[in-house]
Amino acid sequence: MNSYKDYNDITVRAFGCHSRQQEIIDRKKDIMDKVSEYYNMGNGSILFVGFNPAMIAIKSNRLYVSEIDNDGLNCLNKFRVKYEYCANPDKKFDIVVTNDEYFTFTETEESQRLKIQQYCSLTGGCLITTLRDYKNLDFKVREYSEPAIIKNDDTVNIFSEIHHWDTQDRYNFETYNYYLTTNSAEMLGKFKRRTLFFKQLAKISSDSGSNNFVVHKNLMYKSLIKKNYEHVISMDFN
Repeated sequence: MNSYKDYNDITVRAFGCHSRQQEIIDRKKDIMDKVSEYYNMGNGSILFVGFNPAMIAIKSNRLYVSEIDNDGLNCLNKFRVKYEYCANPDKKFDIVVTNDEYFTFTETEESQRLKIQQYCSLTGGCLITTLRDYKNLDFKVREYSEPAIIKNDDTVNIFSEIHHWDTQDRYNFETYNYYLTTNSAEMLGKFKRRTLFFKQLAKISSDSGSNNFVVHKNLMYKSLIKKNYEHVISMDFN
């Protein structure tokens, strides 16, 4: 397991453990709604890169998904979501959504830049992503994320991740994920990653045609597999 799709599959597993799924769906959709309101734009065509519970409630006849494995697709089918799967997106979408620090799942500065440019080129409207503030990140948060504990009846599900930083390149790190229950323990990593800074993302998106770069002060995103918050960032390509 070393791709973003594999990492995202852990999120799908965590969502399946929750007894308050509708509450989660509503919270994630609220983020989408507020960003759309900020730009005064309708949903239009939307591409979600990776599983996001918000897509279950989004009202769009042109919903596209990418980098989601069978478990995630089965979840969407269970909720009767109408979508089209895009293995290699190659057209323009009004909104592109990448969750869970998508652009940090890369090994080199060059591959990271190319990935950002690729998704900037896929929208003529808005690109939305989430990111931690790596410039001001506390040392403890750099080493490990705060575990997410999901309780259902007599079952306890714990998702935990540890970050191992490269001693040669201080921008590179590996994430190891663990899934624990009362009776079992499973390792679900590792994932090779690279830090990304707000100014760095702003520069690359601007060079790719963005007219506006916004770190939404009143919006924070929380993954289902950790309690740490990530900043919601949008880039406008109108």
